Amino acid sequence: MNDFIAKLLDHKQPMEITPERTSVVMINLKTARLLCGRNIETGDKLTDKDKKNLEIWEALWKEGLGYSYFSGIMCYLVLLEQLGQIFNLSTTQENAIYKVLKTYNNVANSDENYTLVGLRNALAHNGGLVSKSDNYPKKFVLSLEESNKVVELPQENWDNNYSNKSEDCNTIIYVNNFINLVEDIFRRVKEDAINGSLIPIDEQEIKSRFTIING
Repeated sequence: MNDFIAKLLDHKQPMEITPERTSVVMINLKTARLLCGRNIETGDKLTDKDKKNLEIWEALWKEGLGYSYFSGIMCYLVLLEQLGQIFNLSTTQENAIYKVLKTYNNVANSDENYTLVGLRNALAHNGGLVSKSDNYPKKFVLSLEESNKVVELPQENWDNNYSNKSEDCNTIIYVNNFINLVEDIFRRVKEDAINGSLIPIDEQEIKSRFTIING
């Protein structure tokens, strides 16, 4: 792996000093970790005691923003999209998030992967939990409960009818498992980039799209 890509995916930032260049991939990942109660450098889950010792978490709860993981999940989904755009994972024109999940989410079927793409669209386009699509309409529930799943598909397809409140139509995302999945994918992508089995797009394009220069 070339030195540039190694620095792009390293938690130590800025990646270059003259000028000071910072990876927006790592800005995004660190933000996701912070908002979801994870160690910023490792991605490991923090204990409640650890979170209470962080001034920013105290401030978030004081301002009624204890559900900041909502935005953190959006950042994790954007991370998947960034990885799918930086590395040539497929010759097809599939969605960048789907390409990453198809390559690295071995336990999921295609419906589960498309569901996570739908969650990204719901959060990014509306800041909410409804993906109103002709093909894959979804009502999402973000669950902090323990489960062996990342995605629990609905027992009945939602009919795009907002008056339909049946829980059987809910698509459940188990937050902790989802975060663990994305953290694992990031580590594996980084490993594959290091050993040369992943080919990045042009370096100048990466610099323009996925880094910022300060000052």
